[in-house]
Amino acid sequence: MLRTRPYSIAPRDAEPDRGGVTQTLSVPSVNLALGALKRSALGRRDMSIEITHIRLSGGNGHEHIVSYQWRNPSDGNVGASDRPTMVAWVDQSENHAHVGSGASRSEVGVVRPQYGQPHLRTYADGQWNNNLLSLPRF
Repeated sequence: MLRTRPYSIAPRDAEPDRGGVTQTLSVPSVNLALGALKRSALGRRDMSIEITHIRLSGGNGHEHIVSYQWRNPSDGNVGASDRPTMVAWVDQSENHAHVGSGASRSEVGVVRPQYGQPHLRTYADGQWNNNLLSLPRF
């Protein structure tokens, strides 16, 4: 069962979305893709992945990212997941995604716009930024 949250994952000092809408994901293909992503973390309590590439469709903004390539730094596994799968995965409190490493590392959170579908975006130092859009395309 996928857990959902009524607001975005965001820096602790950011204001949560006040819409209070909770999305329930029950599409079998999303659950299968999420299972493939989670298999990389078997036996682990927390999991962190690095998003390494993106695929855009229909525009150049964060809301146009349709899939993500990622790498699990702890075991070297790599994979690709679509936007609904990644949003559901990042929504789970034990999962963490980031872009970059060291001083250039930015955490990834879920943005839930008033209109439109939830999507991922990076943030650092309490500010949303565009690091995902700077990644190579695949």
